[in-house]
Amino acid sequence: MKYDIPSFDNFIKTLNLTPDQLEDCLDDIRQTVNQLIPSIRPQAFLVNKCALETSSDFLRFDQATLTGKCQSIKDSQSFCFFALTIGEQADRAISEISAADPFLGVFADSFANYSLYHYMQQSIEQLAQQFQQYSITKCVEMGNDIFDIHQMPAFFSILKQDTITLAPSHLMLPQKSVAYLICLKEKSACQNLSLHNCATCPSKMCPNRKDGFVIATVVTSKGEDKIQVLKGTTADKVLQKLNIPHYAPCGGKGICGKCKILIDNPEEAQPHDLVLGEDLINKGYRLACKYPLNKNTRIIVEETTASIMQDAGVSLEKAHDKEGEYTVAIDIGTTTIVAYLLCDGKPVDKVGFVNSQSAFGADVVSRIEYCVKNGIEDLHKTLVSALNDNVVKLCRQNNADVKVETCFVCANTVMLHTLVNKSISGFACAPFTPQFLEKQTVNAADIGIEFCKKVVTCSNISSFVGADIVAGIVSTNLQDGCNLLLDLGTNGEIVLSAGGKLYACSTAAGPALEGGELDCGMSGVDGAIYDVDINNGTVDCKYYGNKPVGICGSGILKAISEFLRLGIIDETGRFNKNADDNLKQDRYYLTPDVYISQKDIRAVQLAKSAIFAGVETLLEVANVSKQNLQKVFIAGGFGSYIQKHCLFTLGLLDKQLQDKIVIAGNTSIGGAILWLSHEELRNKFDEVALQTTTVQLNSHPTFSELFVEGINFE
Repeated sequence: MKYDIPSFDNFIKTLNLTPDQLEDCLDDIRQTVNQLIPSIRPQAFLVNKCALETSSDFLRFDQATLTGKCQSIKDSQSFCFFALTIGEQADRAISEISAADPFLGVFADSFANYSLYHYMQQSIEQLAQQFQQYSITKCVEMGNDIFDIHQMPAFFSILKQDTITLAPSHLMLPQKSVAYLICLKEKSACQNLSLHNCATCPSKMCPNRKDGFVIATVVTSKGEDKIQVLKGTTADKVLQKLNIPHYAPCGGKGICGKCKILIDNPEEAQPHDLVLGEDLINKGYRLACKYPLNKNTRIIVEETTASIMQDAGVSLEKAHDKEGEYTVAIDIGTTTIVAYLLCDGKPVDKVGFVNSQSAFGADVVSRIEYCVKNGIEDLHKTLVSALNDNVVKLCRQNNADVKVETCFVCANTVMLHTLVNKSISGFACAPFTPQFLEKQTVNAADIGIEFCKKVVTCSNISSFVGADIVAGIVSTNLQDGCNLLLDLGTNGEIVLSAGGKLYACSTAAGPALEGGELDCGMSGVDGAIYDVDINNGTVDCKYYGNKPVGICGSGILKAISEFLRLGIIDETGRFNKNADDNLKQDRYYLTPDVYISQKDIRAVQLAKSAIFAGVETLLEVANVSKQNLQKVFIAGGFGSYIQKHCLFTLGLLDKQLQDKIVIAGNTSIGGAILWLSHEELRNKFDEVALQTTTVQLNSHPTFSELFVEGINFE
């Protein structure tokens, strides 16, 4: 039989190692596997036999009789005695590795077991092609299930060969061997194969036994993926291992209900599943972050459309010269990512998609917490995979897939750390120490990026005022006068230019303004409601795509503005009961399936109050009056779609600023494009980062007072 070498990457997925553990020993495991592979020499042996007599208790052949629980196989028309070994040299190599380093010996043994299972799968596939008139209906492992280990001598008396022998205990030698009785029927029979996997073997005598593993089968729109994981692993960890995006704004705390998955034949719902509602629970939905896999489980994942609706205010041109110099500008937001392809410095195409790191939490704090517990590797790989999937496609559709030299990236400081695979644990507590703030230039291949040769990251201002703000300052020419820049994303960053100086701060606005934390919240993807009008109890929603399935940031601000206008909520944000027929049990239904809850309104109140207090505090620190401000630039993921009056109706900004508003869109990607297209401006990015003074709001007394003052609506 012909065999190929097992995949090292697939083997790694079967190991129960945390990202930090894997990072520490990956090279050692790879070296151990490479040392073992030359000694692995698979050999297969088979004999076809028809039974002379069958019953529920035995199968009698001319050389020997197999005794066991034969009810399920007694009607088979033929039997194939099959054995497979990877050879005694593999046994010796494992012993030598274990003697030199017991720790690496464990991985050598695991890879040998994995290889044995891999070759067995290939053998069955090849045998199925050989048995022209038969179908394989069952694969019965000897020493397990139907025939116990005491039937081994009878089995091998029929399968005559000299390579595999039996020890006095009836165990096979070499140890890395398997023996199967393969049951055959005419082609009309249905195939229902169940191959043995050492990792799930219940046999207490087998030296290859591995306790406590289950098989997860994950179904997405792309097909099925199977993975072996430790029993008790939660479903969200399975999705992360398979790099399948899923939304988990609360970071796995089990309180947001956004990571729902459909389980085939699920276990009984637990109290934390109640957040999903009785209807979804009865249909088989459970929270991925809390659902433990205690048995082989089939998981169905419902995916959302990845493309986002975002306008950076950048016009596109067709590539005038396909042989020109191609570059890529990227803005990595906490919630969404935008990439532009440039040819000779001119934008020719773009792509926008959701940041799949949302599987680890909707905001930066949740992802930092994840890194502290699990390491940076998952966040890094998830981000790089999303970038490669989307930007490679962008390059290919413009015939630039092998021509991109440089990619320039803007993002907040934490996102840039995850991109270049640097730990973000230092952001978890004071003094909030980053591993770098200055511009980084790295070989793209070194961090797993496939669409360019070199990656350059923009300089950062501080731990929580990042490169995206530096790019926004440059792209808006903020320093040309007394101006204010508000980046209304998951983190509310504010920059003030006054008297030739720059002051910046970051407010804990939370993800509510980008759809996170809301019961029906979502990013600005297909299905997101982005505008709401209410007249005489009739709700008119504008949404992306063909059907509304949730609400994004601009939509929630407009809806709450309507609630205030119509008296559906009072100035404290509380619903006025009986104000509208669409209001039911502290939920206002925009559609039969999409609603805004009392909790959602509180989340928006906290976010808008943080921004209000941040602006007022920064003006006080710089001793600048609102009258002296010339422009207030509104940037951020939904800045192009927000309606100006909502900023003042809800109290995000003082009404004295309403004539100064400039909707600037995504200024981060605008700055990234400037860096690539205007070489003379590049030093300015570094200078801005060094010259900007960061104001710490959490230690400023004015901020706390104004935050409380700004909670209510006017």
